[in-house]
Parts: sequence; C-alpha cells; structure tokens
Amino acid sequence: MFVEAASATSVLGPDSVFVGSPYEDFGSSGLFPPHGPADCSLAVLASGEDSLAVRMEVLKAAQKSIRIQALVFKGDESGLRVAEVLKQKKSAGLDVRIIVDAFSNPWLQTQWMYFDLKQHGIEVEGYEAMALQWLNEVPVPHLTSHYDPHQPDKRFHEKMWIVDGEKAAAVAVTGGLNIGNEYFRANPADPDATWRDQDVVVRGAIVQDLVTAFDRNFDYFVGVKRSRGVFNTNLYWDATRLLLDKTGKVPVKFTTNPDVVARVVEIEARQPDLAYSGAGITRTCWP
Repeated sequence: MFVEAASATSVLGPDSVFVGSPYEDFGSSGLFPPHGPADCSLAVLASGEDSLAVRMEVLKAAQKSIRIQALVFKGDESGLRVAEVLKQKKSAGLDVRIIVDAFSNPWLQTQWMYFDLKQHGIEVEGYEAMALQWLNEVPVPHLTSHYDPHQPDKRFHEKMWIVDGEKAAAVAVTGGLNIGNEYFRANPADPDATWRDQDVVVRGAIVQDLVTAFDRNFDYFVGVKRSRGVFNTNLYWDATRLLLDKTGKVPVKFTTNPDVVARVVEIEARQPDLAYSGAGITRTCWP
C-alpha cells in the first residue's frame, strides 16, 4: 500500500499533506544572489589529499589575509602543519582569523594548538583557554544578556578556507572537509580514519560572498563577547599577550607520529591538475 501511494505522488507528496514553514520568507535579506559561469568558476577536487595540497598551496601564497572556518580543526599532524604556516603568515604581518566550533574540538592537544595560535596573535573564535567557551556560547540565566532558553547554544558547521579575499584573484576552498588527518587521508595505517568527503576550489564573485559570510560569523562571536561585559574574554587575551611579550611565550610541545608527518609532507607536495569550469546549475533526470 505504501509503495502504491509513493508511486502515485511526487517525491514531496501530494499538496494536501504539505505543511508550509511557519517562518517568514528571507527574501533578499542576508542571502546571496546566484552566480553564473561568467561570474565565477570552480574546480572539483578529486580527494582529500588534493584538498590538503591545494589548501596549503594557496595558504603559503597568501599575501594579505587568511580566513579559515571549520567545525573541527584538530591538533594532529595535518592540523599542526596548517597551524605552523598560519603562525608564519601572522609573523609576516597578514591578518589571520580562525573560527572553530567550541564543543567539537575537545582533544587536549587541539586545545593547546589553539592556545599557541592565540598567543601568537591569531584570533581563534570559538575557543577559550581552560574550556571556557561556554561563557561565550551558552547563555546563563540572570548572568548573560539575550538569554533564550530555547537556544542554549549554536553550532557552526561551515567550512571556509579563504585567502586574500580582498583581491580580485582571491581563491577559496569550501565543501565538506574539516581539518584533520582523517579528512586528508594522512594516515593510511588507520583505515577507519581514511574518509571520503568533497571539496571544491572557487574563484570569482562567489569568493566575496564567502568573505561576507565568514565576517558575519566572526563579528557575531566578537559581538557576543562584548555583550558579556567583564566576561569579555578578548579583554583578558589582550592582557595575556602583552604579558607574554615581556615574559616570553608559553612553550608548547606536541606529540606526533613521524610516519604521518612524512605523509603530510608528501601530500602537501602534490600538484593537482585543477580543471576549472564556469559555475552553473546541473539537473539530473531519473528515468
């Protein structure tokens, strides 16, 4: 009976059972317009290895700014290599900004990697020392402003890797990959951590949309902190950096697997053949 009912209707079901959204249409507020092949182009990356290779290539070529957002940014061999270049670029005077999801990165070495980035002047929104992210994410009744019991926290799943977004020749990588060995398949000895996900490289007008989306998210974090008053953790980070400039930065030691480190170096040296094509809409018709 269910098969017959499904065969007699569209994928979305008959109009009689359709329930519309209770929310207002967004219209043109905050959404980006579609871009055609004349405005932007993209290249599909064949694998996680190619994604890491392209990410590192554009990262090392960065001249002005770096914006990276990920749900997960691990302090493993892949993530530590990214962090190393980020610190080099920050030291060279680039504007480097990172967004991670607070509660999706609990590993101690990852937390120390974030601390190391922060002490080198790189803003890592979504992270606080001693796991104090909850001060910025979870509203506390009678203590934090804008308390809404129906929204105890917000998760941030966007994945954006944007280099020199202010330039016409800006490049961005976006898609499904976070930052970690399993996404870039950096440890073949661990089949369970050899994942398959999808990224694309984009150029053109779409990059400015990604910049706008990233900056909105970044400003959201900063705005939340400012609303916390004395709980504005950025104030304490500024003071901490001033102190560390006098006393010296906290030495941070990381544990790595030499074989995986060598594999990351090998992947980074790859030179994928990027086949860019004009952006468009593809419709697949099933028989």
